[in-house]
Amino acid sequence: MDWLVSRSLIPGLIIVDLSELREVRIDSGMQLAYAQGGATWEDFDKATTAAGFVGVGGTVNHTGIGGLILGGGYGYLTGQYGLAIDNLVEATMVVADGRIVKTSKEENPDLFWGIRGTAHQMSRLTGQVEAATLA
Repeated sequence: MDWLVSRSLIPGLIIVDLSELREVRIDSGMQLAYAQGGATWEDFDKATTAAGFVGVGGTVNHTGIGGLILGGGYGYLTGQYGLAIDNLVEATMVVADGRIVKTSKEENPDLFWGIRGTAHQMSRLTGQVEAATLA
């Protein structure tokens, strides 16, 4: 186990490895990307580029998309389109009491606002991140 990860663990904590859940699906008509919880920015870039789009955020391609977006997501297109978090449309999350919830501007809007900039500190992204503004 790497040094940083081993220092951040709490006794009795459950760790869920999402590294095999890396699918990124593009809806060209809606200009949305749907990414599973283990997707990296490289996975996202490959999928968006193949569909003729680019997404906002990330300059290091091996960064996990969930942490990148929830941490803000500064990248090359930030000046034109804002941070990656500014382009988040919806997320599926596990909250502190163990429930799996969707959050967006319309559904659980307080949580949607609350996750902005928190990275891993508030809760966990699970099934997918849905990001907009594919240019």
